[in-house]
Amino acid sequence: MKKTILFLLLALATSGAWAQIHTSLDVCLRDEKTGEWLISLFDTCAVYDCDVWTYERAAKGRYTLRLGDRRVEVRQRKGGIDIDHRRHKTTELTTQTLPDYPTGDTTAFRDNGYTGGEATVRGWVIGWPSEDDLRFVGPDLLTAVGQNFTPVVPDKSGRFEVKIPLANTSDILLAPVGFVMLTPGETYFMLLDEGRGRHYVMGPDARVTNEMWAQPSGGTYVNMDLYEERTDDDLLRYATARLDSTEHATTETLREHSHLSERYRLWRRAFERTGWGETLVQRYFSRDDVRQVHDRRLWNTLRDSVLLDLPRPYTVAQLSLPYFLNIYARGLTERVNVGYRFDVITEAIDSVEAHAREGRPLCSEALLDTLRTLRRATLDYEAQSRQAQGRTPENHPFERLINQPEVKDVLMGVVMQEVNPSRTAREIASVDTLSLPPDLLDLYRAQLFGNELWTSRTPLPDALQQAVHRSVRSPYYRDRLLATSQQYADLIRQSQERDQASLMSNEPLAGLTDGQEILRRILEPLKGRVVFLDVWGTWCGPCKADLKRLTHPLHEALESLPVSFLYLCNNSSDASWRSVIAEYQLTGPKSLHYNLPTDQQAALERYLGVAHYPTYILFDPQGRRVPGPEPRPHDIEGLKKKIEGIIGGE
Repeated sequence: MKKTILFLLLALATSGAWAQIHTSLDVCLRDEKTGEWLISLFDTCAVYDCDVWTYERAAKGRYTLRLGDRRVEVRQRKGGIDIDHRRHKTTELTTQTLPDYPTGDTTAFRDNGYTGGEATVRGWVIGWPSEDDLRFVGPDLLTAVGQNFTPVVPDKSGRFEVKIPLANTSDILLAPVGFVMLTPGETYFMLLDEGRGRHYVMGPDARVTNEMWAQPSGGTYVNMDLYEERTDDDLLRYATARLDSTEHATTETLREHSHLSERYRLWRRAFERTGWGETLVQRYFSRDDVRQVHDRRLWNTLRDSVLLDLPRPYTVAQLSLPYFLNIYARGLTERVNVGYRFDVITEAIDSVEAHAREGRPLCSEALLDTLRTLRRATLDYEAQSRQAQGRTPENHPFERLINQPEVKDVLMGVVMQEVNPSRTAREIASVDTLSLPPDLLDLYRAQLFGNELWTSRTPLPDALQQAVHRSVRSPYYRDRLLATSQQYADLIRQSQERDQASLMSNEPLAGLTDGQEILRRILEPLKGRVVFLDVWGTWCGPCKADLKRLTHPLHEALESLPVSFLYLCNNSSDASWRSVIAEYQLTGPKSLHYNLPTDQQAALERYLGVAHYPTYILFDPQGRRVPGPEPRPHDIEGLKKKIEGIIGGE
């Protein structure tokens, strides 16, 4: 009996080994009639119908391909191939990208009405340098500044499958390969063969991406620095010449490759114009007399030449659009720009006064008097700036008052927690004054809520949640906004339940006002360990980007060393602080988080000399600040060596 079982096991093992058939093939075939990548026959597998098939049988140019319960019969012949008895005239692909398609194509982009969905991308990565991470990168339409990353993680054989969430048909960057066009509900297969230089896309909707890879566009570059102090008229003449030059090159490409599809033509024009517009809206950050805000010629040109010229759905040119649209709208709806938002400053001071009247003071009476003086100075400074068409008055008391650390700290806290939400509600009401198509107005409304969520990392107040229901028409945008708001509510609740060990109480520091003493008390329990300090804020984009991307790799790299991670949060509400910590999973036995009262955090930062966010500082095991350049978590190996040197030099 034992011999029989052993024989059966050996037989099964042997049949498993025989199951993998080798053909010595390495050929990619193109259908001559359609121009599409039809099939590839490799040594141990084939690519067909957007998937990888194994060989069930292979002999004398005849193959049976198998994928689960599906089987396909393939027969090679001179000049072509038969697939399930259907004859195709083919040629072997030898170029890096697909050659020109043999016929034109007037198919329109598919528009789902911005209801959302996802595209499935399968592929095979061959000979790709390990240091070059493949990733799909697309903008977060609802934040204007955020991005969505979908990493490509091949298995041992180099194959991968990812799902890409989309609002509608969209251009996405497959870094570092190039741009791709994806449609919700479609499936694509990408061959990324660096060894032989082959980049092909298979699928019913693959044509536009193949054309984008074969005829890439470099966009339109406008050097704004050359026109920093010159008028809009000068800038427009220069920028228009740059756009004309780009579009002339595009015309030449279209003439030389006459069968490029209508979708490619629309994408390329939109891509070049939205990139052009994304550069030009930087004018918003220039002085009022330079950007000629009352003339509005530049803004009208951007509206007519870009926003009103977009193909539909506008997401086919989404890579530059969210930021461009957001700054364009701000340039039309916000007051004079000289580096300060005067309305925000005065509203924040009003809020501080209201707190004091209600018996909930946010600062000392002396600082409140300073804020009242600042409000008067703000109104005068703004009036003089307007009279001088945006040129700021010299030696005005406003500059001295607004730059006092205590003033900045209390105002920033109020702005983040109170002023911004109320401003968002008012801005929603002004959206309809913009002369834009309804779908772009809907996107901008959604962006206003999305920016509030992205900045605060807390749930939308009830009034703003009701405004989302009233004013955002797209169910996809509306559902995403409300789901994100609920996500932050859940994160705050989870943090309150599970993260208490890492979230430090401020009670032991109550009454302290000296920054040096506050720091000494915080570091005292950490004696004997190197301390890596991160001064950050929930309102700070670069801070959150570093926390999200670098925290876990850094902690893992330093796991074996006696290191503690100390995080001091600047001007952030308790809810926002807890939400970010929970979202990025920043707690652990070596992590300590403080969200000090505004005055204590300001005193501590003055003692440390914090001038930017994030700020990183190292302390040795005796609690002394380590001299030298600021440590950077981006260079994990360099930071590890520095810490090892500190420990070894004790």
